[in-house]
Amino acid sequence: MSGDYAAIVTTIVLAVFVVGSVQLYVLARRELIPDPRWESGSAAELRIVGSLREGDQPRAEDLAVLDETTRTSVSLKVIPTSVSAVLWIIVGFALIVVEINVLKWAATAKPGPAPELAAWAFYVCAGSVTLLAVEGLARAMTPALSVLIKCAKDMRSMSREERDHVKIALADYRAAQNASPPEADEEQRSADDPPGP
Repeated sequence: MSGDYAAIVTTIVLAVFVVGSVQLYVLARRELIPDPRWESGSAAELRIVGSLREGDQPRAEDLAVLDETTRTSVSLKVIPTSVSAVLWIIVGFALIVVEINVLKWAATAKPGPAPELAAWAFYVCAGSVTLLAVEGLARAMTPALSVLIKCAKDMRSMSREERDHVKIALADYRAAQNASPPEADEEQRSADDPPGP
């Protein structure tokens, strides 16, 4: 560990910590906003439980509300965001610990080489920068992957015969689009030709 290396590590740690913190804040603010349907679903569930405790049949309206709120998969939106938040909290903690240890090393009168601290700082910095890049790439690719997954599910829901019928219909459509009537071609040519003398 040298003074220059400590300065580089300190700069990288602060930069990654700031970028990661802002990214986590924006992500949490955008995607962890409670859905108003959660509250109505929870209230409906409580009414259903109350009805069942009293030995009554639950109201159809409450069951419909609960059905809709459980079908609109909350976990698909919240789980990746929560995992990302927990991961950034762990990385942020590691970055803070590295920063404190590097500053403590730099503050000593005659700091020694501290190879363990240098190696640990390198691994934390490299890992956090890699995580930052991978997370950004994953966020950019998520919409495309979700469309591909939906398309694959749609394709699996069709039988081979249905897919063949779709291909035939598409081929017929393309053939009809490419084949124009001969009289339309003749009219187009005469309109393109300049008038004769």
